[in-house]
Amino acid sequence: MKKDKLRFFKRLKRFNYSYFRRKIYDLKLLKELEARSGAARLGLKLEMNPEQIEQKMHEFGKLISPYYNNYVTTTSSEIMAMSFELATFTLALCEITKPKRILDLGSGFSSFCFRYWIKNHSPNSEVLSVDDAPEWLDKTREFLLRHNIQGDHLTTWNELVGGNYGKFDLVFYDFGTFPVRKSSLNKVLDFASHPAMVILDDMHSAEYGLQVKKTLKKRNMECFSIRCFTNDKFTRYAYLAINS
Repeated sequence: MKKDKLRFFKRLKRFNYSYFRRKIYDLKLLKELEARSGAARLGLKLEMNPEQIEQKMHEFGKLISPYYNNYVTTTSSEIMAMSFELATFTLALCEITKPKRILDLGSGFSSFCFRYWIKNHSPNSEVLSVDDAPEWLDKTREFLLRHNIQGDHLTTWNELVGGNYGKFDLVFYDFGTFPVRKSSLNKVLDFASHPAMVILDDMHSAEYGLQVKKTLKKRNMECFSIRCFTNDKFTRYAYLAINS
């Protein structure tokens, strides 16, 4: 009897406040409601309805689909790369907001997307691609050059933090393990100018997502679930935050 009680209380320890917060975060209905609200509010912010944003995504999707397919078969895997949905949303956002300085945190297909947009739509803009793994910078550079895209302005996270690179109009955050992302989050947000937009991928992870929401709230940054636009077959989706 005593052993049974001990096992019961041991199991009960799992059901603490954090446990229930993660369970609530993972509720599909709440995610869908948040996504619909986020899409509608973002549409008002960008002065475009969600259908117009999706149309721009569709247009870019037709253009970059061959490059994406090549990337996930020759350079990375689909589960490791940014999703096709996020790639097209990122391009649509660039076209709508026209950022001049872009910080690409997590070299890879995002590095191609930003340079593709700059080359074809905004030659006066610039992008700096950063990774915490130097070997991925080499893979990214090889992919860019193979597709006639400039392979410069690639650097490491340590060099970025230790340098003087200024602020950026658009920050894309998608590198490292979740512990690395959580520990670096505030530093990343410090690179956002006023105003600026920050895209944060992999919000499907409850533990990471909860910290992102808490941090954005502390910083008084307006945030939008862009799950309606970026949800992929692996259930990954992103958030968009605005630094006013």
